Amino acid sequence: MVKNHLKAIATPKTWKIKRKKYEWVTKPKGSHKLEYCMSINTILVDFLKYAKTNREVKRILSKKGVFVDGVKVKRPEQSAGLMDIITIPEIKESYRVMLDNRGKLDLLKVDEKTKLCKIINKTKVSKKIQLNLFGGKNILADKDEFNVGDTVVLELPGNKIKSSIKFEEGSSCYLFGGNHIGETGVIKKIEGNKVVVKTKDEEFETLKKFIYIIGKEKPLIKFEK
Repeated sequence: MVKNHLKAIATPKTWKIKRKKYEWVTKPKGSHKLEYCMSINTILVDFLKYAKTNREVKRILSKKGVFVDGVKVKRPEQSAGLMDIITIPEIKESYRVMLDNRGKLDLLKVDEKTKLCKIINKTKVSKKIQLNLFGGKNILADKDEFNVGDTVVLELPGNKIKSSIKFEEGSSCYLFGGNHIGETGVIKKIEGNKVVVKTKDEEFETLKKFIYIIGKEKPLIKFEK
């Protein structure tokens, strides 16, 4: 029980669950940090209401299929995290995992065939460049034309790099941390580890680590329900 579950009361504050309703919740397993992901079991039962029990989730996964970033989910405890695309072929619907403006993980219904991934590190592997992406995914690039902080646009399924977006002034961004979590805006100024962002309502300073680039002049993907 303890190995595959978490005490509901001890789950991350980013989880939008009814902590008094359950004693235990399924512990997500994957490459995402715990605060930025949930298990497929939790998503299908508590968010999408697509199943009522863990047994039903297992049956759906084995007979009907659920995909994360184009890859079929095999276990209920598999994680889906921030910016991941969850697809359910049976009902022909897809959802992106997001953080709302209260800092809670939520699902946004989308119709997209691409995923935006922030580059958090990069290393040279033989003659290629390995990009270490937000969420734990790694991908190889032929040329060293990307910088840490940039975003790569991946085609799903397959995770082929279609294009990239630079972390620079004028770029559209999404905030996944700080006082303005869940908001989108435009980078006005970059000074070391600090960034000035302008939204439709105000202009403020935040930390570079909270910025996720989502477009050159406007977002490439949907952010509002």
